[in-house]
Amino acid sequence: MATKRASIREALAAFKREHGVHNSALIDILTSGRSSSSKGGSFEREYCKDLSMWWSGGSTDDLFWRTSGSGARATTRAKHGKQTTGHYGDVTFTCPSAAPLIELITIELKRGYSKKNVQDMVDRLDKSKPSTYEDFFEQAINSARDAGTPEWMVVVKRDRRKAYVFMSTSFGLRADIIINPVAIGCRVYGFPLSRFFELDPTDFGADYDN
Repeated sequence: MATKRASIREALAAFKREHGVHNSALIDILTSGRSSSSKGGSFEREYCKDLSMWWSGGSTDDLFWRTSGSGARATTRAKHGKQTTGHYGDVTFTCPSAAPLIELITIELKRGYSKKNVQDMVDRLDKSKPSTYEDFFEQAINSARDAGTPEWMVVVKRDRRKAYVFMSTSFGLRADIIINPVAIGCRVYGFPLSRFFELDPTDFGADYDN
């Protein structure tokens, strides 16, 4: 065990010498053997199954799945003026019956970032660079614009914290967080993901008979 701790310290020291900073993802890999990307992939799969169960009224868990490269292909094609239907953001539909939701909302999923929070955006100095959450929201806004969807959603799951949804509309839900970041240019509503799943999916176009 002592040898393992020494090797971790040496690897971190070498990384810091090369890059000038510590890297939390590297620490995760060295100490647990799992990368943050594996955590993200697990969360994305779980979210897609939960979303499918919600949309189908509990009958199936395979209506939504992760986009190819987290929407990278669609982003690349958008730079050349080409659209890639249903493949923006992190979630797409695998069945036509689930298409109405993705045509309405572009969804971005964020896992980890445990040292970042919304407060970083609220109290940052005007001359400071945009916070991580502002970057999240800007990415979602750009993805929704490229996809042509009227709404966007960012779902954030920090370590040992409940998943939270941030959107430009509350869909009538009580929001725990309401902010109006100047850098984003629109009001943002935040509430637990569990509260979003209290909404009636048929209001979004779900058809249980299909």
